[in-house]
Amino acid sequence: MEAVRLLGEVLRDKAGEFWDEQSMKLIITDDTGLMLFVLDVSAIEAPAVTRLRTGPRSIG
Repeated sequence: MEAVRLLGEVLRDKAGEFWDEQSMKLIITDDTGLMLFVLDVSAIEAPAVTRLRTGPRSIG
């Protein structure tokens, strides 16, 4: 639960960096360095959003 909260805080505080990279990974380990689990967040921009940003294409 704490790892999810931490990831949420990092995403909130570094939202601009997240959108620049479009992915973020938090690796959770125990005291010996053994990996316990990974929280992997990614964003994929839908074509509709890309069209909004670049404007409609003219035909012809």
